[in-house]
Amino acid sequence: MRHAIKILEGDRKKIKELTTKVRPIAVNKGFNLPVLKGVETLMTKLLKYVDDDAVDAVVIYGQRGVGKTTLLKSLNNRLRETGSRVAREVIYIDLSDNSPLSAIKEALRNITHLQLPLNPFSPRVVFLLNDAGENTDFKEIGIPYLNHRCKVILTAPSAKTLACIRDNYRCEGLLVPCLEESIALELFNHITSAPTLGMEKWKIAKELINHCEGLPLALTTVGKAVVDMDNWEEVSQKLKKSWWNLSTLKPNPSTGEGMMFESLSRDFKLLDDLQKKKAFLYCSLFPKGHRIDKFELVNYWIAEGILKDSDKTYGSIIINDLISKSLLQSCNNEYSVRMHSVMHGLALWMASISEEEWVMKLYVEAGVSQCTTPNATEWGKYEWMSLMKNDISLLPTKEMPDCTRLRTLLLQHNKRLFNLPVGFCNSMTSLRVLDLSHTGINVIPEDLSKMVKLQLLNLSYTMINNLSGDQLEKLVELKILNLEYTPKLDNIPLQVISSLPEMIVLNIYRSKYKMQEVEVLKKLNKLRDLGITINDEKVLPSFSNPLTEKIRYLRMENCRDLTELGAANFRYMTNLQELSICSCYDLVTLNSMMVDPINLDGFNDSEETEIKKTDLVPESRCCYSSSLINWLSIECVMYGLKTFSS
Repeated sequence: MRHAIKILEGDRKKIKELTTKVRPIAVNKGFNLPVLKGVETLMTKLLKYVDDDAVDAVVIYGQRGVGKTTLLKSLNNRLRETGSRVAREVIYIDLSDNSPLSAIKEALRNITHLQLPLNPFSPRVVFLLNDAGENTDFKEIGIPYLNHRCKVILTAPSAKTLACIRDNYRCEGLLVPCLEESIALELFNHITSAPTLGMEKWKIAKELINHCEGLPLALTTVGKAVVDMDNWEEVSQKLKKSWWNLSTLKPNPSTGEGMMFESLSRDFKLLDDLQKKKAFLYCSLFPKGHRIDKFELVNYWIAEGILKDSDKTYGSIIINDLISKSLLQSCNNEYSVRMHSVMHGLALWMASISEEEWVMKLYVEAGVSQCTTPNATEWGKYEWMSLMKNDISLLPTKEMPDCTRLRTLLLQHNKRLFNLPVGFCNSMTSLRVLDLSHTGINVIPEDLSKMVKLQLLNLSYTMINNLSGDQLEKLVELKILNLEYTPKLDNIPLQVISSLPEMIVLNIYRSKYKMQEVEVLKKLNKLRDLGITINDEKVLPSFSNPLTEKIRYLRMENCRDLTELGAANFRYMTNLQELSICSCYDLVTLNSMMVDPINLDGFNDSEETEIKKTDLVPESRCCYSSSLINWLSIECVMYGLKTFSS
């Protein structure tokens, strides 16, 4: 049996056609492929699906640069060399240039011995479609039937394509993951001949491999970039900060070199609205690989103006879409995301080359152990600035220049930053986001009130001891105020806060301030998320139902006479995500109906469990919930606790 291989590669408006007839076992012209590492298991699965009459289509998916196209081309070569009982015709079509379907259809029709559209009596055909979109219509191409006589194997960046095809066909998915460390080492070794290097250079080579996080395209690009260089240490240090710092990776269309970012940018360009593109670029303000809380991320987007206040749900949709396109990655828990180091570099590159007005000018030196800040004259050039997770202790002390362009300033996780210089806030009249969380700051300057456009102020995990009404009353656009875990802050001007008309998130959870004035919070008409600490269980019943439904974080601390807690206490708290119980020494019974399942550091999940005082130690004991709440923290040894009843 003779095999006809048609390779149709889209080139903008036209399709180039190459037709070659070969014998089943002949090794003839195929694709010249780079060395493949770690793909044999995937290839075995692919060949099994090709021969399986119960499978109509296979979607090979995974992030850009992971090797999907190489795997598909390798399958093409394998079918040419060995044949398949279902592969009388193998047709490879490259859709990556977004060629019109009409052009592809016309090119297919020019194959005289294969009549299109296909019908149930057509020869056995396997279509290999590279870089198919989510809504690729097989019928439009001329493939109305998928069955044991006709299969489609396609690559796609998103698992959404798999879901769409499964609506109509028997379809299997094949995820192509990033390479494991050992396989990544093999690939890098092949490119650079690293095993022949000296010990010192080999150590740096391993650092370079770690920067790539198993992405084959990145490993290949870096390997080729450094193979003829002497100073690998310099390259490693640049990559430690950002992929964009390595000039050899920047695209040079005239030579064809450094086109990695150009290839990876396709999914960004295919994002279907401006909000998603802005949201992706905003994520580059966080250090590469940094775990970003989804709830906080959406709040950043709202404060920056990327989303409207009412778009909280749409924020989740954006996150899921960015994950599906591998522009973001899910963390081990469902509450956080991270940005692959290469995607981080891609975002900075997209921001740096774009001439579109909506793209903000970024300054990002995040998570690089930096001790200094930009010169005062530099601050006025940027709109988004991130200096988070560094070792900064001093900000510019001279009078700041005009910083009216600056909209976001992230300074969190600088433990040695103890104060903001006098006059620092004066010129930041356009600032919308200021994050000072996890710093050493204990005093907020009076000129904070000059930031009249401020919409998000994060002072959580700081040692601030006072927050005056004078500092807040002029911040009339403030939407999100985070004072979580401020153990020295015992005075909060709630009367002033309640007069801020745009407030949607107020978090004083685990603060020294204990909520007593419930009525004042009812003035916050737009409030949707509330975090509080109480030291009197009688405060809870004073919350009206609409306000109770907004409680997201609740800490009960030193609640005397509190002897029993159960689901009835929290029935209206439909938004409750985290509950902390601390030093409630009279608590005797905790009804485990509030959590499902109960799992307290190895204690049995039984109907009634006796907890002896000797079994309790002064540590947090936590359990996850799959029903009412997501996190329960029981702290400070409740020695009176006798039973958990379920």
